[in-house]
Amino acid sequence: MNGQKILKVYRPRILPALISRFFGFAIYIIILLAVYFFEGAGAEGLFSLSIWLIIIAVAILFSALSLKFQYYELKEDGVFIRSGIIAKSRGTLLYSQIQDVHESQGLIARMFGVVNVEIRTMSAVPGNMNYLSKEDASEIRKFLISKISKQKDKVEISQSTTKQELTANLMPFKIHAFKKIGWSSIIIAAILLISMVISSFVGFKSGGLV
Repeated sequence: MNGQKILKVYRPRILPALISRFFGFAIYIIILLAVYFFEGAGAEGLFSLSIWLIIIAVAILFSALSLKFQYYELKEDGVFIRSGIIAKSRGTLLYSQIQDVHESQGLIARMFGVVNVEIRTMSAVPGNMNYLSKEDASEIRKFLISKISKQKDKVEISQSTTKQELTANLMPFKIHAFKKIGWSSIIIAAILLISMVISSFVGFKSGGLV
């Protein structure tokens, strides 16, 4: 699939994705700030708060970079999914193996208008295309469903053709037997008739000469 033509490329929406991922951390930081300012946690509380802020900032930065390098390609024969910065992950989902396409939205994702698309295949591990805009998700779903329909039509045509070939091989005289037997009978009858006419004519001539 690497040498195939890329039909279209989709990317996740970074800001809504970050908000969805770190919404819980944001609530936790707000609580820490409230405790520090309203109850006077002192130097130890400030140090603890600073550590948490640094950790969350690094996590947000790393997540933003991973989303930046994540993209989904629609190629001629399948979907190509790439993610990761250091440990890169690549996945290929062939259209012939896709069985269903499912859209999902959590509460936060719904608030920010992003949709997750799950591609279910014959294998146990599905392919996920996360944090897409509604327009991109709808376009991908329609495209994949059309591909699934075409693959099913090809399979049905192939199965029908295979059944016809098997039937023809099992019963080779089903169509042409009567034609072959009919012509053979006509030829044999014609030869016998000609032989009888010739014999009668020869006998008649012999009798006349005697």
